[in-house]
Amino acid sequence: MVRSSTVLKSSIGNMPVAPAQIYLVHARIDKMPFEEFRARRAEMFSKCRNRNRARDFFNRQSDDYKFCILTLVNRRNPGMFSVGEVGEDFEVFDLHRRELIIHAMNLINRWGELLPGKFKLSDSII
Repeated sequence: MVRSSTVLKSSIGNMPVAPAQIYLVHARIDKMPFEEFRARRAEMFSKCRNRNRARDFFNRQSDDYKFCILTLVNRRNPGMFSVGEVGEDFEVFDLHRRELIIHAMNLINRWGELLPGKFKLSDSII
């Protein structure tokens, strides 16, 4: 039979030792402004598996799609984009205009859910 005191001593010997000092890696006392948080979050996620899906999708599209998106934004906010900006990449625009582009892309995606898959050319005959 094993005594309880020997069991207690053997289990204590296998326990990890607590560190002498604890270092807080991300210790920040003051509050971070929201814009700084968004910038740091985007930087952190760009380094890992999460990519900027809106940027990647917008940059892959043709100039016709970009024209539709920028026209939709201009309809709600006149003069926000010029005709010469149609072929530009997502990174060229400032934060406010990128948010408007994302909102317009979300509207277009919603329209795609409401429409049937494809229209037949034979439907042109009434």
